[in-house]
Amino acid sequence: MRYCNHCGAPLEEGARFCRVCGFSPEQQQGTANPVQPPFPRPVQQPPAPGRYPGRSPAKDRPARRPLWALLGAGIMLAVFGAMMLLGLIRFGSGSPAAAGYEGKGYATPEAAAEAYVKALAANDLGGMISTFAVETAVEHIDGAAYLNRMRAFNYGLVVNGNLPLRGKELGGRLDVENRLCGIVTQIDRQYLYLAFHGTAYEDGVQSGALLALQDENQTEAFLSVLNADRVFGDVRLDGIRTAEEAWRGWGNDSPIPRYDESLARYAQQYGAEEIRESEISLRIGGQCYLLYLTHARYGDRWYNITFFGMLPTYLSLPVSCGGLITEAELSD
Repeated sequence: MRYCNHCGAPLEEGARFCRVCGFSPEQQQGTANPVQPPFPRPVQQPPAPGRYPGRSPAKDRPARRPLWALLGAGIMLAVFGAMMLLGLIRFGSGSPAAAGYEGKGYATPEAAAEAYVKALAANDLGGMISTFAVETAVEHIDGAAYLNRMRAFNYGLVVNGNLPLRGKELGGRLDVENRLCGIVTQIDRQYLYLAFHGTAYEDGVQSGALLALQDENQTEAFLSVLNADRVFGDVRLDGIRTAEEAWRGWGNDSPIPRYDESLARYAQQYGAEEIRESEISLRIGGQCYLLYLTHARYGDRWYNITFFGMLPTYLSLPVSCGGLITEAELSD
């Protein structure tokens, strides 16, 4: 496993930039003093029996024939993200408040996580967005300090709303709308992940490949899956574990190596007083999923700040679609 030369966090195979600090691995190749791997790969064990009822090892499945021509990573997700923002993908009638996108925050990280799951179950896009720090995050993230610390610029962080730089341009809304777009894109990835899970389209959607639709019948079949009713319906919360509880639950006895140091860097990046992470056990359509959320405290109020976070990488879990991971992937 590779490690970020800037912050020491583990890097996923093929990653274009570090999830924690945003530094590009390509920019790190010439670094004079690379950070040594901070810890060995954690021992990965399944959760204790009974933790996730109904979970069983994945059955052997025949290899799927390749249906996809990889013409450019991210094309499908970019198209569907735009479709959703235009209202072409149905998420219910919820909408952010006119005065702003975020809500008033929550007393605890767990309350922020529960609020997101509740909105998810209600098919309420506006409710999901309102659990995140949007305007508050833009106000507190110090873009200049981040650039001075990184000595580099990554445009991906700007378009995902994690690096506000434009201040009062366009009425002060450009950074806020970028922040919103970054959140909506990850929610859209959850939608696509759930809509296509278990179908012939699953592998291509997850890889970001271009799907060839040969005729009107194939187009109709594809749209029938994409626009299935209540993709976010029948959602039940089984439980929420802190990062430390999840780490121990996956069979690791020692503390998470350098985790407090990494959380402090994360808090500095977002201009927050404190950062925490949660592992959320869900049942969606009768199937078991894990959802990973990161929370930030501004003053005495907690907000969701991003999906992913650092915990899945520490646990060596293949989480990529809006922080979701399925039962089958857990059993692989």
